[in-house]
Amino acid sequence: MGFCQDFKYDLFISYAHLNNQKPGSQDQGWVTDLHETLRVRLAEKLYVPPDIWRDTGGLDGKVLDAGIREALENSAVFLAVVSGAFLASQYCVPVELAGFRHPRFPLVIRGCSRIVVVAYEGPTETPRSTWPAPLQDVPCVPFCDERVDGSSRLYTRPFHSDPEEPYWQRLDHLVRHLKEILTETQKGLTGAEVSALAPPPPVAAKPPAAWQSRWQKPLVHITFQSTDRQQADRLATELGERCIVTLLAGDETNERRQRTYLQNSDGQILLFKCSDVGWAEEQALRALNLATEQGRPKRLAICTDPSCVQEFGLRSEFVMPVASGGGSIDDFITSLGQRR
Repeated sequence: MGFCQDFKYDLFISYAHLNNQKPGSQDQGWVTDLHETLRVRLAEKLYVPPDIWRDTGGLDGKVLDAGIREALENSAVFLAVVSGAFLASQYCVPVELAGFRHPRFPLVIRGCSRIVVVAYEGPTETPRSTWPAPLQDVPCVPFCDERVDGSSRLYTRPFHSDPEEPYWQRLDHLVRHLKEILTETQKGLTGAEVSALAPPPPVAAKPPAAWQSRWQKPLVHITFQSTDRQQADRLATELGERCIVTLLAGDETNERRQRTYLQNSDGQILLFKCSDVGWAEEQALRALNLATEQGRPKRLAICTDPSCVQEFGLRSEFVMPVASGGGSIDDFITSLGQRR
């Protein structure tokens, strides 16, 4: 018995068997190591051993087995180990990813996507633009760094659990993501979410009265670290004539207010320093999942030092780097008007 009571399996790992080769006699394979390590680390966080399904029989490109079909329909989370081999496989995307569905549970539950990506290669070798649509805007944890020549350095599991090792740092990030998603899935669906599975047809909105036109501006929410309050206030003043602005420090005490602001906003600006990139990525993924859940065409701007932009791990049309006082802020506001 795993963690999520409505599912037979907590996690379905989809991968290309080419990425689990065993070059040495002591090597179990990269994906096998990931599987075993996730099983141990998730058990520590969830307090019960998770049920993880993974095809170990080398069925890549072959006929879909009935047991795999059942696993796809009864897994809480789909973990895709994305690489060039994964995308080229005749099995991983067209069969496993396409077959991941549940008759009652949506793919996004309370802002948490039930599809998660582990990047086996870097953005030059496997550009995100080449990924299939269901993987484009879901949480992604890269287990590699890109070299100057565009090749990737894949991190493998070290013998010792050193928290400073890149592999363990990224694994901890992945475990935190999975714990949050599994916890929300374990709660089941609320009445509102059940109703949302069959939404009523949209009602055409009436045009605003003339006196209301001055308030028909994009609503932009600014999220910042507490130490950046003065910079956030200056940015809010700068935007005040073109937008309606809300701003709030992104800490746990403000989590409910933060969600309320994002639910009503047309776009979000994340204000952060290079030292806070990890915090910014978590905030960005929450905003992305909430936008996906609501089905609204929102936009996220990251306002930081240019040297930090490449450190920010989320790559998507959803994300736009901007600079306070620059033309890119104007482009961001313009894009919100086009998406409303």
